[in-house]
Amino acid sequence: MRRLHGERDHHSPLLEFAVLERRLHDMNGDLGAIGGAVGGMAGGGAPGAIGGASGGRVGGRLGAKLFTRTLGQTVRLDVAYSDAAFTFVGRWLGLGDHRGGTAGRTLVGVRMVGAASLLPAILQVQWYDDHLVATAHAIEGLIKQHGAVTALERLAEALGVGIRHPAGA
Repeated sequence: MRRLHGERDHHSPLLEFAVLERRLHDMNGDLGAIGGAVGGMAGGGAPGAIGGASGGRVGGRLGAKLFTRTLGQTVRLDVAYSDAAFTFVGRWLGLGDHRGGTAGRTLVGVRMVGAASLLPAILQVQWYDDHLVATAHAIEGLIKQHGAVTALERLAEALGVGIRHPAGA
């Protein structure tokens, strides 16, 4: 089976695309702040760490806005809805204990993927009685890490199922 690829301007079912993209840029800025703080501390102690974090955050956000694009993909996973499965996916996304029920069969969370798990991917999961539809988005720069697709593959692996693609098939 050929590997899926992320698509530019891929539909975001639960979050507005602009909000999703801003969250990805902000998370990239947060990672830049961590790197800047570590580098700044090495060169200038505590004051260097503060300046490095500030500069790293701004640089991370600006770099994400100017030099990346947001790619996404949607897949269907044949996993029947149950409270246990819903809670498992919620925990896998780092959301803690979530209760499903008929009114709330959606989850939105972040999973770190890519080199050294430093690339955030936002996953949006919509659960139906006999399957779920998962959409992932991640930013891609010059080095393609296929973050959105990797996040979906890891979700399928965690659930012990194969990916049925395209999502509607």
